[in-house]
Amino acid sequence: MKDKSNAPRDARRNNLDSLRLILASLVVLEHANNLFHVAQGTSYRFPFFLVNLSDVAVSTFFVISGMLTYDSYRRDPDIIRFYLRRMFRVFPAYWSVLLLQVVVFCLAATTLVLWDRLPFYLAANALTANFLAPTFLEGVPAINGSLWTIKIEASYYLLLPLLFPLLVRSPLLLLLGLLSFAWAVGIEHGTLAKQLPGKLYLFAIGIALARLSSRITERHALIALLLAPLGIVLKFATEGLFILQELMAAALGVCLVIAFMRPWLQREPMDISYTLYLVHYPVLVLVTRFLFPGQPFAIVLAAGLVLSVLLAVLISLLIERPALGLGRRLVSRSGKPRAPRPMNGAPVPAQDKPT
Repeated sequence: MKDKSNAPRDARRNNLDSLRLILASLVVLEHANNLFHVAQGTSYRFPFFLVNLSDVAVSTFFVISGMLTYDSYRRDPDIIRFYLRRMFRVFPAYWSVLLLQVVVFCLAATTLVLWDRLPFYLAANALTANFLAPTFLEGVPAINGSLWTIKIEASYYLLLPLLFPLLVRSPLLLLLGLLSFAWAVGIEHGTLAKQLPGKLYLFAIGIALARLSSRITERHALIALLLAPLGIVLKFATEGLFILQELMAAALGVCLVIAFMRPWLQREPMDISYTLYLVHYPVLVLVTRFLFPGQPFAIVLAAGLVLSVLLAVLISLLIERPALGLGRRLVSRSGKPRAPRPMNGAPVPAQDKPT
């Protein structure tokens, strides 16, 4: 019987949707813990092992994004079609959640609304500049503290077609990643370190994985899966050491992405990772401060999870999926895709070109 463990992975078959759902759930757990104790006026953290992995989750999201968007642009290097795909992937659901959270909090917390700040809040957040206006409620530091990553994603999408000629060259890709990591660990101001230059190395890692994907075998995926628990242990062992924490989060992200490149599950769950990521924070603010204030954490967490998942499913079905369909139709009407760009300067074989 032929050994398939060293066979190259089929890039079209993977469990990355399942991985994204796991990552979004880790972020939900972390924010549930934080917002509960902020509402209670305490700083205690529940000893949940998984809760502290949200930074790994966000780093892994960036790695996945770098890998998939690079491959998408390589296969159809038309800048207009690329931007159309990205716009309809990100913004319909994003803008819907933004409007929904404004309406809900204006109704649920009318006496706390700072009405003079509301127009600027809407304008800034519509442009993903949530750091300029994180809230419009008195006493609530942030309405949706998850949105800081969206501007990084959007900025990367804008830059990718412009940087693509450099990214296909391995030395320049490595240099870009090193400069970005130096920015992330060398800047003292945490807010600046979290902007695109400081996170670009994670996208660069994803690009490297995209270029190596045809060489990744099932054996590599299994080894990465087995290494992931060790990465978790090492990450907690280096708690407080910022540079090592950044490295371990990135390394663990690489292990997870490689592991889930293999289709361990024959059927993946509904992909609500993006909409769950968008809705969970305002839902948790609503639950901890207005619906169940002072209730035990188990009740707050259960209510937050149920409401977040229900909203995520609804927005995915009513907004995200129709928008993706519309985006695909617009892209298909814009002309035939151009020939894929090579990974390393060599012509793309005819059999590797998308149909």
